[in-house]
Amino acid sequence: MSVPSIVWMREKYFLKGNPFPAGAILSEGSKEPSESGEIFDPEVNPEEFREYIQKFVVQPALTKAGGFGALWSLGVGQGEARGYGKSSLGFYVSGKINEDFGESLLKSYIPEGIMDKTPIMASYASFKKDVLTGFHAVGFRHAEWLTEPKHGMYDRPPTERLRELLLKKCGSEQEAREHVEKTRSSVYGSKLGPMNDGFLDELISGNTSSIRQYLDGISTWNRMRNGFIYLDTVLTFAMAAGIQKAILFTDQVEDFASKGVPRDKRLREVERFRDIVMETAPFNSIVHFILTMHPRAREAIWDIWADARLPNVDPPGMWGGSPQTAVRVQVLKGIQKIDQAIKLFKNYLNYPGYRLPGSPDPLHPLSKEAIGYITKKNQGRPGFMLVDAHDILELAAMDNLDTVDLKAVQRSPSKVPAEEAEAQPVEKPEGLPKELQ
Repeated sequence: MSVPSIVWMREKYFLKGNPFPAGAILSEGSKEPSESGEIFDPEVNPEEFREYIQKFVVQPALTKAGGFGALWSLGVGQGEARGYGKSSLGFYVSGKINEDFGESLLKSYIPEGIMDKTPIMASYASFKKDVLTGFHAVGFRHAEWLTEPKHGMYDRPPTERLRELLLKKCGSEQEAREHVEKTRSSVYGSKLGPMNDGFLDELISGNTSSIRQYLDGISTWNRMRNGFIYLDTVLTFAMAAGIQKAILFTDQVEDFASKGVPRDKRLREVERFRDIVMETAPFNSIVHFILTMHPRAREAIWDIWADARLPNVDPPGMWGGSPQTAVRVQVLKGIQKIDQAIKLFKNYLNYPGYRLPGSPDPLHPLSKEAIGYITKKNQGRPGFMLVDAHDILELAAMDNLDTVDLKAVQRSPSKVPAEEAEAQPVEKPEGLPKELQ
């Protein structure tokens, strides 16, 4: 008689439950650590992490102008190239910056004398089909994100801590309000218009619950048409508190660029976006946008992007990409080495919320050979590797397997979409590259 899989997982695998995510997409706000980005570890792929920090954190922090960057995944063909970890990387770094307004990250790269003058903040927002399909709505979401705590990162929202910095400068809320308005008047150039007074009042009062209630009460219509005014307000508030740069990671560009969004709407949106972030103060000085890109998103948006005269963010050697675009472009390549794959799986298997005492090995119940095979058949894409491991573990526990060896992982097909699959499927361990055998 077989043992129920959940019991088998606890008694044989020493796991409270499946430590791997059921989906390859970051689920912001999920209670499940495997899905929320909580287990992300930059040491799994330190070279990619270092490149990201240098291009999208350090470089913007030391410039006085706004700008763009693009975090790419290419995969094979014209697919969406999911599973490389773009969302998790952007989400993690955004939270890490806001823990101390960039101090710990910048300290490793910038001399201390310059570091004191470069406090920064960051935000994460994502397009969503049928929900957040316009740049104004995404701008509103960035403003919201800065008013929220982030589980596992910080309990006090950035806006709450910015208020403290502002009051240290000014002494009282009235003086703080005057300082924000003075900061606003000192910003030269074309502006969107006045800040949102109600939102500014809430930010200065500092009651996080009241701020959240205020934003929750903003209508969808208002978010879709005036979202950047709310972002403008929080940016000016942050500037008054001493922030020099805001790095805004904007994910799921493909949902904006999807065929369900009419071309004329996309054109209007991109042109409006261009006008705001490149020609409107303070966006054109304080904001650095990072967009996630892949071949299918580029195919849908690039003619519009070029028509709007926005900076080229193609990878060097691809499409219109030149050597010069390398300074604002990063292409994620995924897991390249077996030690990276092992570290990735160790992190999930041994996360305190999942691992039970008594495990005979940090990788238990998986073998190194099994991990190598999972890596190869999923093209080294960490998102797909983890989803594959989730399904493999569920099946192994249901079948009451004592361990998950090479034979067990061969039963599960690759999670890479068929249009991006390799020409020849992996069938036996001899086909693995040497470092993944």
